[in-house]
Amino acid sequence: MCEMKLIYRLIPLICVALKFHTIQGDVFTSIPRMRQLYLTEGKLLDSLQASIQYHQAKLDMLVQQHKKILSQRTRDGDTREYLDHPVDGFSLIKRLSRDWPLIMNIMAGNHKIPPSLLQDMQTFNEDTQGAIRGLTRLQKVYELDTDQLSDGWVANSQAFSKLNAADCVEVAQFLSQRHEFVLATTWLRAAQRRVNQENDTTVSQNQLASMLYTYSTLAMCEQADLSPGLHHSLLSYDPSYTPDADTAKLFRFTLDQNCSWYDSTLKWDKTDMAEENHKKFNTMCRGEPKGPKGLKCHYVHYHRPELLLAPFKLEEILISPPIVLVHQAISESEIEDLKNASLNKLSDCQTMHNATLSKTSTYRTCDKGWVDDSATPTAARITRRIGQLANLGMTHSEQHQVACYGLGGEYKLHKDALQGTSLSETNRQGQRIATVMLYLNNVTRGGYTVFPLLKVAVAPIKGSAVYWYNILHDSKDDDRSLHGGCPVLLGSKWVLNKWIREGGQEFQSLHCPSDKHFPREYFYV
Repeated sequence: MCEMKLIYRLIPLICVALKFHTIQGDVFTSIPRMRQLYLTEGKLLDSLQASIQYHQAKLDMLVQQHKKILSQRTRDGDTREYLDHPVDGFSLIKRLSRDWPLIMNIMAGNHKIPPSLLQDMQTFNEDTQGAIRGLTRLQKVYELDTDQLSDGWVANSQAFSKLNAADCVEVAQFLSQRHEFVLATTWLRAAQRRVNQENDTTVSQNQLASMLYTYSTLAMCEQADLSPGLHHSLLSYDPSYTPDADTAKLFRFTLDQNCSWYDSTLKWDKTDMAEENHKKFNTMCRGEPKGPKGLKCHYVHYHRPELLLAPFKLEEILISPPIVLVHQAISESEIEDLKNASLNKLSDCQTMHNATLSKTSTYRTCDKGWVDDSATPTAARITRRIGQLANLGMTHSEQHQVACYGLGGEYKLHKDALQGTSLSETNRQGQRIATVMLYLNNVTRGGYTVFPLLKVAVAPIKGSAVYWYNILHDSKDDDRSLHGGCPVLLGSKWVLNKWIREGGQEFQSLHCPSDKHFPREYFYV
């Protein structure tokens, strides 16, 4: 009993002792733990600093890209001049196909990009190679200087952007694939000027030296007398340059093969155009609009009552075969209506080879859309007007084809007449008897319609229509109708094509003029 009382008296003392022991333990074990926490916080600070540096680097890159892209866009809010320039067009396509996917990848980590914008980027399918093809096409057709073109100068018009050294190298590589090594070296020199004089770091000096030596070696097979000059030019940039083993091997290969590998036909687009036709086409595109002198303008009404008060304003371009230009053939509001009707139908241009076969063209660079007469009242009204203008039946005329030519857009020499097509019991449409082409806008520079065999070049004038026959009086193709659309140098080109078929002309009082003796007054007076 006494022992139990003693234990009860000791309980408070035991509790105090246990409490004191716990407090002492918390204090002494926290010192190393706090030290560990301090070290851990230091590591977290280091990690935070690394994260800040990482995000700061991304932010700096985004800021830099923003400033660079902003400097390459129009600064006055008017996009018309910007979109008209081929160098700005090339830069825009390059940015959207290469720069923006990387930028949006970085943005996606910390910023929600609108789904509609993502969808727009996913549907963007422009090819930088296609833009380069258009740029070099303009250079060759219009004989543009490489230094001026790379600096953004085209026909005394300067772009908001210019090509950097890497862009110039890419153009040179494209040209080398087409065995145009002499022209490719001029682009490498433009790149070298940027590296040496403008501190452009997008390409290394060693890479440029190797490429320039290689291309100048290959150029021996294209134009032998230029080779020494090209090599001397290279050595003047870098007298200590020594070609590497691969370049030296290529040099020996070029000499040993005696240029048997060189293919000059790669310079021209893969079409049925002969090289001589290419040269004629390019020469006429560079000239001024022209045709025979001394021709006249007429008010034409064909003695039809509905045309007496508003006759067609017809300008003679050529009498034999007849090519005429009709001024003010379509109004501003009608143009906009037809363009809007075609916008959601635009696709790559195709060429018709016969009555049943069409395929995407490699030598017609444009977008086109078909507009039926039922699509809008304007379309039906224009069909009737074209029939009055041509004085032909429109029963079997084709739909309106609205075509838009952009960066370097052209249509190489061709005939509109279809191969192996004629009027018969099974083909009530027959051959394309005539073509009426309406110009839907003014082209700043270029875009002529040329007839090289006739030495005629027609400049596009908004609202006017050029009209010609594709066949002779016996329904055979008229080879003189060979024509093409020159590349658009500045701006864009919108046209409406209307092909009139043989079918439905049986009861027309007029027929196709057969030769120069055909009295023109029966044609359009």
